[in-house]
Amino acid sequence: MLEHNLLQGARENQVNAKLTFPTSDPSLAATVQPLTEAIARQDAVVFVGAGASIAAGLPSWEAFLNICLSTAREGNPGSEERWKFIEDRIRKYDFLTAAELLQKLLGIEQVRCLFRKVFAEHTRPSPIHRAIARIPFSLAITTNFDQLLEIACRNRGTSVLTWRQPDSVFTAVRNRDFAVVKTHGDFRDTESLVLTKTQYTNLMHKRENESFTTCLRELLTLRTFLFVGYSLRDHDLIKLIDEARLLRRAEFGPHFAILFDDEFNADFADHLREAYSIYVIPCSLPPGSSEWD
Repeated sequence: MLEHNLLQGARENQVNAKLTFPTSDPSLAATVQPLTEAIARQDAVVFVGAGASIAAGLPSWEAFLNICLSTAREGNPGSEERWKFIEDRIRKYDFLTAAELLQKLLGIEQVRCLFRKVFAEHTRPSPIHRAIARIPFSLAITTNFDQLLEIACRNRGTSVLTWRQPDSVFTAVRNRDFAVVKTHGDFRDTESLVLTKTQYTNLMHKRENESFTTCLRELLTLRTFLFVGYSLRDHDLIKLIDEARLLRRAEFGPHFAILFDDEFNADFADHLREAYSIYVIPCSLPPGSSEWD
């Protein structure tokens, strides 16, 4: 197992913290050098996806939708054709459409109740969260609804912001105040939850939310991102990255993404690098392991 210290050479900070990712490629240190330099300048942003929370025992988006589906079926034992259609949407990874249909069937309050029940039970961050917390990123952005990232980062006096507070996000960015920014909301603030296709489209394109998406776009042009636990197959995020790339052209990036063996593909990695200046850091876990530690 080879450990790469992301803070090696970060002379401005002299911080003894690291994110380790086992790999068989010793040349990776040179690849991540721009990231270590960005960390030292306080110009690095970590973008945390569902993989980090799944490692802590939380259900994936697919698993949570299946919980909602089981609940809906219990209350409505008929309509098998309807349930099979929703199952098909989930199986084909059309999660936002499935969530839309389930919310209509269950009602928004019951879906929110299920969210609170599932996410409130988990308060122990995964090793991925703890590794992220040891690195002085300038900002953490997450699509996750849980509170595990802010718990792991609590020694930094972390403020938690959602898409509903774009002005506060701008202030944190401008002042380089570390915060956890939740793009899809926080389970404790049910009004902030973005669960369905309609809600997500409104968030990305409604005029009243334009300031938040503008902030994300600007961050992608001005900061160096590290994507962790995120598959980078989200069409709306890729569209946002593409818009940011067109703003800066040759000056855009580089950004980085850690992908585990089960999601790594060499052709996909080449595509991310060539199209979006995102360099993939492949991560191999030891046999029988499901954690970073």
